[in-house]
Order: sequence, then C-alpha cells, then structure tokens
Amino acid sequence: MAGRTGAYLFSQILILTHWSDYHSMNKMAFYIASMALIVCFLLPRIRWKTMVNRISQNKTTISSSSSSSTLPKTYSEYISYRIRRLHSHFKLIYSNPRIRKWSFYWAMTTCMSLQVSLYYQTLFGIVQIGDNTPLNGFADAGYTFVSVILILIMNWYSINWDKWGELALVGISSLSATFLVIFSQAQHAYPMYACYIAYEAFYQLMITIAQ
Repeated sequence: MAGRTGAYLFSQILILTHWSDYHSMNKMAFYIASMALIVCFLLPRIRWKTMVNRISQNKTTISSSSSSSTLPKTYSEYISYRIRRLHSHFKLIYSNPRIRKWSFYWAMTTCMSLQVSLYYQTLFGIVQIGDNTPLNGFADAGYTFVSVILILIMNWYSINWDKWGELALVGISSLSATFLVIFSQAQHAYPMYACYIAYEAFYQLMITIAQ
C-alpha cells in the first residue's frame, strides 16, 4: 500500500507540474513493467528436484517412517504429484462451509471492486470537462493511505471476528453501496473523490477482515 500511495502521489505531481503528460506516463508504466518481466526471466530458477528434496525433508520431519519411494522421480511425476496435492488440498479446504462462504464473499467483493475500477475514471472525466488539473492521482493515493490507517486501527484492537465479522461486513457493505450510489449521481469531482476514497478504503478493510 505504501508503494502504491507513493506511485500515485509521484504521478499526480508530475502531471500538475507539467513535467510529464498522460501519454508519457503510460509509456513509463509500460517500460517499467517490461523491465520487471525481463528481470523475472533473469532470476535464478528453482529446480524441481530441489522441491522434491524439501518435500522429502518435510515428510521425514512429520513421520520418520515415511518412505521416499512415493516421491516423484521425474519431472512429469512431479507435475502429477503437485496436481494431486492441489486437488486434495482443494477438497480439504472447501469442505468447510465457512471457508466456502467467505471465499464466495471475497470473490464477489473483488469482482465489484474491479468493475468500479473500470468505470470510475470515465465518471471523473464526465464532470471534469475543461478541467486541466484533475486530481485523480491524489484520490487513488488517498484511498491507499486511508486503507492503511483503517487496517492498522483494526489490528490495534482485539476483536473477535468469529462473533462480529459477519455483522461488520454487512455494515461495511451497506456503507460501500451507499458510497457507490452517491458517487454515480454526483455532479462535481470533489464529492466523487470522497466517495471513491471511502469505497476503496472500506473494500481493503473488508478484504482484510475476510482473510
């Protein structure tokens, strides 16, 4: 979150000082992402045999009677082993109804946030016609900063989320829906900024609670 806040602030300052424009910012983002991709290819790879050795060590730690004959001997066997483990873990985890419920909520909330991220800049643009100094970057920086503050405050207090988690999520979801309605009907940028910051900050808070 701190990195995103800094990036949004830096970008907005570049725009306001006319040191850069949106086209140049897009090119910078593309070049940085491309450099990160190249660095990923240059990083040393982890050999599958190393992972098999770790699996063997874990089995030895858990049970001294474990046999290494069940461990994969080839790369294809290793892939098959990982797929079986993934399948068994999936069944084990999602056999719990509480996990299924929270996972569904997490997925739906994330989809809604991604949907908002697709159109919020368009709504800003509608009310900012003729405005040469939009502050959209500050709005993005604001929600990341507020999110960090809310999460830190939440972690500061010892809250029994098993008892209050569902009630908190219902309340926060209701507030988020209200912010979205106001955001969609506002005719000025500053109320939209406030609603956007509040919605995204509460989204990050909800995701933290759900996890």
